[in-house]
Amino acid sequence: MRTGSIAALVVASLVLSASPTRADVVWTERCPWGARERTSHSGPRCQPWSCESDAQCEQGLVCRPWRVCTQTYEVPPGGRGAFRDPPPPPSREEQVVGSCDPSQSCTGDELPRPPTAGRAIDEVHCRVMHACVRPPLPSLPSDVSTIDPTPAAVPPPPPATSPPPPPPTAPATAPSAPPARGCACRVQDRSEAGPAVLAMLIAVIVVRRRSR
Repeated sequence: MRTGSIAALVVASLVLSASPTRADVVWTERCPWGARERTSHSGPRCQPWSCESDAQCEQGLVCRPWRVCTQTYEVPPGGRGAFRDPPPPPSREEQVVGSCDPSQSCTGDELPRPPTAGRAIDEVHCRVMHACVRPPLPSLPSDVSTIDPTPAAVPPPPPATSPPPPPPTAPATAPSAPPARGCACRVQDRSEAGPAVLAMLIAVIVVRRRSR
């Protein structure tokens, strides 16, 4: 009997000491944007990450309007507190079950769902709030095939042009015309030669008559 009692005490002490270890959390899914991770012996869950400025965000996140869907859960105590007699009552927490850009209409039913702890006790409520989210990414064209993966070719420089030749210069003086060749006839004015010829004819006639 004594040996059995000692064994039972050893087993009970091992269970109590091992319960916190078995309650350690291993994250399998990340929290959506606008929520931050919280872990405890009760399990992993996502809490709203509200903000008023970028300084309240971490890891390069920024404070922007974001649509966050939450739901109230009753979370039972974990760890050694769960073995108290009587155990403490469960606590109520607002946990994030989904989020999206304000231009979208998420409802919190999208998959995969983020981790939650405890039991949901009300409906999902979605609202736009200032939350810590990633900075906006640059927009891409709807047709990605239009993007040219090769860098734009640089056009070659225009070829060097030689200066235009100077216009031909006119000669200083025009060349003189060559002298005319052949016989040149000189025409005399009949008004001056007429009396002389008439006198010669008369003299010839007189000489011929005297010779007869």
